[in-house]
Amino acid sequence: MTATGILAIPGEFVDFMIDCLVMLLTSILLGFHWLLLPSLFIEVVPGLEMFPTWTGCVACVVRMRRNELARSSAASYETEQESGDSTAHAVPLVVPPLPPRKDAAVQKRLRNLLALFEKNLISQEEYDAKRQQILAEL
Repeated sequence: MTATGILAIPGEFVDFMIDCLVMLLTSILLGFHWLLLPSLFIEVVPGLEMFPTWTGCVACVVRMRRNELARSSAASYETEQESGDSTAHAVPLVVPPLPPRKDAAVQKRLRNLLALFEKNLISQEEYDAKRQQILAEL
């Protein structure tokens, strides 16, 4: 059933308020991004609200943020290589996150191992062998 006439105005207002709530929640979860504003206003245009603008906007923002993160990681890695740090080429500085099973103990062991390697207390071969052994236990 479709509301017409004077009844259509409160329905449109409620729809707009729901879209504002969606934008607020999306901003809280992803952080504010300027692409959220056009998505909000596209939802107000009759006919265009049928398209999945929020889904597309969220996918675009996530993709842009992932690309920014990859670029910043690559730039920091290149800066370390240019500075002549011998450990920069051998080992990534960040231990990748593991699934939440045995993570806490394994991540702690990997961090400790990385710290030993960065302090030049163990060699590259010892680091690689011990790292493989720890990861094999998963």
